[in-house]
Amino acid sequence: MRYIRLSAVLLLTACGDSTTAPVVPPAPVATSISVSPTSVSLGALGETSQLTATVKDQNGATMSSAWVTWATSDAAVATVSTSGLVTSVTNGTTTIIATSGSAGASVTTTVTQVASSVTLSPTSLSFTSLGGTGTLTPTVKDASGTTISGATVTWATSSSSVATVSSAGLVTAIADGEATITATSGSASTTATTTVTVEAWASISAGDGHTVGVTTSGAAYAWGNNEYGRLGDGTTTHRTTPTLVSGGHTWASIAAGYRHTVGITTSGAAYAWGNNGQGRLGDGTTTDRTTPTLVSGGHTWASIADPIAAGNAHTVGITTSGDAYAWGWNTHSQLGDGTTTDRTTPTLVSPRPVGM
Repeated sequence: MRYIRLSAVLLLTACGDSTTAPVVPPAPVATSISVSPTSVSLGALGETSQLTATVKDQNGATMSSAWVTWATSDAAVATVSTSGLVTSVTNGTTTIIATSGSAGASVTTTVTQVASSVTLSPTSLSFTSLGGTGTLTPTVKDASGTTISGATVTWATSSSSVATVSSAGLVTAIADGEATITATSGSASTTATTTVTVEAWASISAGDGHTVGVTTSGAAYAWGNNEYGRLGDGTTTHRTTPTLVSGGHTWASIAAGYRHTVGITTSGAAYAWGNNGQGRLGDGTTTDRTTPTLVSGGHTWASIADPIAAGNAHTVGITTSGDAYAWGWNTHSQLGDGTTTDRTTPTLVSPRPVGM
């Protein structure tokens, strides 16, 4: 009987152990995500930056095998790969977003091309006349060799007494010598050499308060009193140094007159500018001109002059056919046309001398 009871106790004990359930820990869930670096700045198109995401579960433990998805708010600025590699596309700002489960984090990415190099075209300039101009064109590139459109370029000259440079890269010759023009964008810069070698004068004429001259290449310069625009540079500003006469003509000769100037081009055309009282410019009007204005009549001129020594406000000239013409003030019959009427266009001087 004792043996039977003992067996029952053992049997009951064994049955009690079989009803106890095992303890199972909860599955890890992504509750937070962080990205390194926390911001990205790219200075060249096509430049890349690797982002690294760290995912942690509810217990703060790193989930090394957690799946992370990547996205960009503006793929036109920068793209991002499935591994978090960011690539710049164009200047601007975008947000890169990393997501794992319900957790997410974002990184601001800014693309601003930084100048890595500057080149100039042409690499040098040479001038043979004062006031001559030439434009230097800069090309700015980033570290990837991509041209930066609209890059800011600052300009400087090593000698403004030889050559000046504008904010647009326009170089102007001032005097004989050599100057170095520097173009700078960010920390990148380059230089171009400017050489000014002014040629010799071929002729000089002194007028009423102003002087004009022609160089051996046919360029015309004027300086002094510029009342009425007699210097022909398009202004009425007095000049203390030779200033290029406007129009781009190639001059054979120029004469400074009484408040006006006249000249003949190498093709035989006559031009006049300055005061046009009494029609002394010969263009059919009495309107003052600040730039060379074609003398009327269609003649081909061999020579032309203004008798400033006599103090007369008129002009005379000889055509290639040997005829003499005059125009302007005629109060004292100085035009030689048999009248005392002022003339605003070239009027034939008559008669020719005997034997001509």
